[in-house]
Amino acid sequence: MVEGKEEGVISLLTFWNPSLEAQLTVEPMPFDVAEGKDVLLLVYNLPENSYGYSWYKGDSARLSQQILAYLTENQSIALGVAHTGRETIYPNGTLLFQKVTQKDAGIYTLQVLNNDFQRELVSGRFRVCRTRDKPRIAVNSTMVTEHQGSVTFTCHGSYRGTSIQWSFNGQSLWLSERIKLSQDNRTLIINDVRKEDGGSYQCVVSNPAIVCRSDPATLNVSSREQVLGLSAGAIAGIVTGVLVGVAVAAALGYFLFFIRTWVCNQDDLGHQRPPGSTPSQGHSVSSTSPDPLYSNRAAVPIYERDLAWSKPDIPEKVLLEA
Repeated sequence: MVEGKEEGVISLLTFWNPSLEAQLTVEPMPFDVAEGKDVLLLVYNLPENSYGYSWYKGDSARLSQQILAYLTENQSIALGVAHTGRETIYPNGTLLFQKVTQKDAGIYTLQVLNNDFQRELVSGRFRVCRTRDKPRIAVNSTMVTEHQGSVTFTCHGSYRGTSIQWSFNGQSLWLSERIKLSQDNRTLIINDVRKEDGGSYQCVVSNPAIVCRSDPATLNVSSREQVLGLSAGAIAGIVTGVLVGVAVAAALGYFLFFIRTWVCNQDDLGHQRPPGSTPSQGHSVSSTSPDPLYSNRAAVPIYERDLAWSKPDIPEKVLLEA
């Protein structure tokens, strides 16, 4: 058992090569850049014990093609003959090109000088797409609701001697029964749009000399709940609230109707009560000769009737003599 473990360790040490993992590399970002845009030459696995490094135009480290040099000891930068004013070097060795032109396309070489003054060279390249060759995308709709129809993308541009491909979120687009291309690949059709179809689409026009990408066209796909601006739970809550509100309104209406009916009944009873039965404070006083409830004679003020009742019985002769 012990011998088997030792053999496994020996085999691992034999095939593991740390130098392969720390290999100095350069990667353009992006590889195909549109004219007038920026591009980076990213550097990976830069030696820690480097004395300095410099960039050159072309596939060799000739002084006449030097762009920039960086010294790590004092972090100083020296401009080379080939510097145009649009290049910037960073402490990690990365080189930035701003507003690239057709003349900037090609190969660039990085030279790293270690503390033992040994040189290491690595190259990278990028291509520049001319503005007139850059394709553009037309789309019938960029905001759709899932399962509510289809979306059509059309790639416009120069197609002579070129092929057309499509990318989705920076990756090659996978076709399916729902996602199809026209015969010349210019038109992309997405049927029965789904939530996962939302993202960035680009058409890529290429020939042996150059690859040009369109600006991204972003498709936004919303669910039905998002179209309403509410989640399913919120919608259920609103429906419940409406039902409760209707029930409360109905109860309040019934209560008001009951109160109004009760008041009207009380008023009817008050109009039907006889005049003599009207309650008053203290002892009640009633007339000895009450008038009937309905009479044809004119109404006489009560004080005149009282005077008539209290008039003394004086002989007519006495009245004449007076």
